[in-house]
Amino acid sequence: MIILLFLVSFFVLKKLVTRYYSKHWNDNLSAVVHFETGYINEGETGHICEELINDKFLPLSVVNVKFELDRSIRYAESKNTIVSDKQYRSDTLTLGSHKKLCRRFEVTYTKRGVYSIDALTLNTIDPVSDYIRLEQFPCKSSIY
Repeated sequence: MIILLFLVSFFVLKKLVTRYYSKHWNDNLSAVVHFETGYINEGETGHICEELINDKFLPLSVVNVKFELDRSIRYAESKNTIVSDKQYRSDTLTLGSHKKLCRRFEVTYTKRGVYSIDALTLNTIDPVSDYIRLEQFPCKSSIY
């Protein structure tokens, strides 16, 4: 009888946590990726900044940040980057409650032109189940 009561209470608690998480995981959450300067010369190095702000009590245990760049931009450290028609960056990190995370990536611009970042995608996994939450944040940043 105790085992049955334990199992029922476990599944009820799991359902409540999943429902709360699905409604509130993206409250007071913001994300931006931008170029540090507005212009740069060909062959020079610059920085791309990635800022995530979680201004709520609920921590995000696993957050996957994805964005794309032109393939003529070279990262100093190219791990977590896939190059095909464009360059796709994917970083996995943890974002605690009421935290701000800023990351800078050093890049080299190998060609002349206008480069832009149009959107940033965040996805996270529910802490007690296998549901994936996904949200796209628009960010208009460009450099020439």
